[in-house]
Amino acid sequence: MTKSELIQSIKSETDFPASQIAKIIDSAIDIIKKTAAEGNGVRIADFGTFAVRNRAERKGRNPQTGEAIKIAAHKAPYFKAGKSFRETVNK
Repeated sequence: MTKSELIQSIKSETDFPASQIAKIIDSAIDIIKKTAAEGNGVRIADFGTFAVRNRAERKGRNPQTGEAIKIAAHKAPYFKAGKSFRETVNK
């Protein structure tokens, strides 16, 4: 499902115009990104948790040359599905 399909799906279930739905979705995504970038998680009950995990520096291998490389430490976005979401997906 694309963002525009999501907007149309929400529009069909509510009385809100598509432009307002798009603004709400954009705002929610921006807030989640900003909050996670600050090092805080965002928990949405019955859906899941958005967070950032610190990845330590590690050794890797270039698949084309086989040469050993160093992968720098970095932050990685993370999503953990909530129980209700997992149960719905696994039905």
